[in-house]
Amino acid sequence: MGNQPPLSMVLQSARMEMLKAANGVMQTYGLPPCLMDGIVSGLLADIRAQTSSELVRDIQNSAKDGETENE
Repeated sequence: MGNQPPLSMVLQSARMEMLKAANGVMQTYGLPPCLMDGIVSGLLADIRAQTSSELVRDIQNSAKDGETENE
């Protein structure tokens, strides 16, 4: 793990890359920030749904692992 940058740097780099991509999309499609806000809000809702699904899957896998250890 010594080669990996700190999580704070990774998060900041990802944020900057996402902002650059969003600005590129706004420029490419001629979208004003007020319309981009709605698109990003929808993306956030999709990401939150993925997060919830991932959490449920992890809980189910953890329960299965616990059952296997108890056998």
